[in-house]
Amino acid sequence: MVATLAELNEIAKGHTDFHVVSFDGHRLVVVGSFDLCYYHGIEVHFVGVDRINLPVWFDRPEFTDEGPVSDPLSGVEHPRRYVIRADCGRHEVIAESVEIVVGMVYYYDRGAQLQPGERIAPWVKRADAEPFSWPTDLSENENP
Repeated sequence: MVATLAELNEIAKGHTDFHVVSFDGHRLVVVGSFDLCYYHGIEVHFVGVDRINLPVWFDRPEFTDEGPVSDPLSGVEHPRRYVIRADCGRHEVIAESVEIVVGMVYYYDRGAQLQPGERIAPWVKRADAEPFSWPTDLSENENP
């Protein structure tokens, strides 16, 4: 499910813990949950990121879009200021857009218990994955 910032703020009331999970130089992904040890239920993707002033961990956020930013030195074409007010203060992300995804993402393999709309985090090792085994014949890899 994709949500708006207003819906995100309402849902975030029950998801108190937030964490920056990745940043690839273009997309910043923040996840939220009541218990980030086992799962997250909210993903906030800031796309076309120009600047970040945000702690890695924060609690009880409220997200707002303060609109376009006039910055001739910006590295993105249409920068906007997204403000995150949390227990630790006021922070911001300057980015072109934000995408909000709501849905359960587990940090462990649930096997057949996975329900429609749920998924497993990409870093989780799946039980049905092929087990790793060392090669038995190392002669091809020996040094001369």
